[in-house]
Amino acid sequence: MTNYLSTYFLVSHGSRDPRPKLELNKLAELLSGQIPLSKYFRKHNNILKSPVITTGVLELGPKPLHQQIEDFWEYTRSLNITQMQIIPLFLLPGVHVTEDIPAEIEIFRERVKTSAPQRWSCSTKRVT
Repeated sequence: MTNYLSTYFLVSHGSRDPRPKLELNKLAELLSGQIPLSKYFRKHNNILKSPVITTGVLELGPKPLHQQIEDFWEYTRSLNITQMQIIPLFLLPGVHVTEDIPAEIEIFRERVKTSAPQRWSCSTKRVT
């Protein structure tokens, strides 16, 4: 993790039941209040007061996951943020975590490759 990383994209499975999405949003809000901004952001930023955290779903979402990631990326770019951490929130590291989510991230990377600044990066971290 670098000095300027202050964005997180939490990924869950997705459900037709709206309650898991509500709980995921509560988790993002809770984390936003618990994770301090990096020293870099405190020094060079006058917009953000807490890290930028959003949520997305692999299945049953309003858009494919790679488009959800791209929408968040566009927003964070408008804040001059050049990195994001994508965190799959799954109980076990099954096919969704090891294959499906990385495939969606790769689609996203290919779509934005030409417009991404040189210092931009995206990484994933498993939380199982």
